[in-house]
Amino acid sequence: MTDFFTSINQITFTPGNPLTLQSISFTGTVLQGLAPFNHTWMFGDGGTASGDTVVHSYSERGRYEVALYTMDALNHNAITTDILTISVEFQSPSVPGLIGMASAGFLLATLGPIAIRRMGANKRIEGT
Repeated sequence: MTDFFTSINQITFTPGNPLTLQSISFTGTVLQGLAPFNHTWMFGDGGTASGDTVVHSYSERGRYEVALYTMDALNHNAITTDILTISVEFQSPSVPGLIGMASAGFLLATLGPIAIRRMGANKRIEGT
């Protein structure tokens, strides 16, 4: 939804399908109005920023309403909102030496030294 008087703005962001904890670059473009412009961002998760290009990340998956408020030199306002969906959960980094299996989103892991026993290593020798 876009409400405007004299100024008109728009929102673009990359990447198009962001993951949780991934940096997202937001750009606000003014299509109509008198420079200079002041841009204020609200990201729908309590985060805010100012500037025409900003970076933000989300800690949880979900749908967020991103709002860009722009004021031009004549104090005309433009408000644009867009819905951003963070649809894929953060993927845990692999850890060297980690042995385990994934089950229902949980990682059951065994960390620590690995004991290797050769067959017959504990063989009892009679008569010694």
